[in-house]
Amino acid sequence: MLDYQTEDACPFSYSKTIYATSIYKNKITETIVFAEQTGGGDAPISFDGVLNGTLTSDFKFILSLKNELDNDEPKIEITEGNYELELKEGKFTFTKEEKKKPRFVKKKQN
Repeated sequence: MLDYQTEDACPFSYSKTIYATSIYKNKITETIVFAEQTGGGDAPISFDGVLNGTLTSDFKFILSLKNELDNDEPKIEITEGNYELELKEGKFTFTKEEKKKPRFVKKKQN
């Protein structure tokens, strides 16, 4: 896991990232981001993102992505997507891709 964050200042950023690496015939062939929690900002804009990965028993990688953008408006923009990859002979190949249209939700009141 790669873990970093900047000082609590403006701008700021953070990320925790887990990678998946394919080894085929004793050679490293490819590396992908398997899971990630990330964010950052520079007032008045901030963002948060989450990528969750699941590995199935038949070597399919299921990735779910959600990003939130707060640009100091009354609503937050949320984008989401779901992806499926297969691992064959050391290569990751996208087999499904579902990008949802951005949606806007009211900010939660503190």
